[in-house]
Amino acid sequence: AIMQYDKVLEIDAKDVDALNNKGLALYNLGKYEEAIMQYDKVLEIDASALNNFDDPSTIGPSPKSPRANRVKTTKESHSL
Repeated sequence: AIMQYDKVLEIDAKDVDALNNKGLALYNLGKYEEAIMQYDKVLEIDASALNNFDDPSTIGPSPKSPRANRVKTTKESHSL
């Protein structure tokens, strides 16, 4: 998964979703310092992202992300 996030970040180094997800993947591998570095990059790009960490309803792509609509559509299609 980390390699996929790296590919996205090669195209857009400021992709908050990719940085956040890469941080989560690194955290799950026990690479805490590397995960923190990714989260720090997220906060440099979008300081309001910090508020999202306390609200479980905000898990997933940010509403500004083009992927947000795809995720919503996918979730809706699975609930039918």
